[in-house]
Amino acid sequence: MRLINGKHSHFPIFNEQDIADLTEISKVQMIDFLAVPFVSHGDEINVIRKTLGVNGSQIKILAKIDSMPGVEKFDDILEEADGIIF
Repeated sequence: MRLINGKHSHFPIFNEQDIADLTEISKVQMIDFLAVPFVSHGDEINVIRKTLGVNGSQIKILAKIDSMPGVEKFDDILEEADGIIF
């Protein structure tokens, strides 16, 4: 669930193009960090790690918290992400 303009919405974490882009990114060995906006819970970070796969295991994921649901799940997000951006 996403919080957009103060309203909850059921947009997926990624669309097909996002998944294709992440798959390509994971093949590039020069990527050190991936900043992900609008993270609202730790499971979203797990989905990203699975999407990146073995080729992207060296990429550090920074979760950007932009909403109250993200703040409320801060500990959960911090446990899964490599860093937090506010």
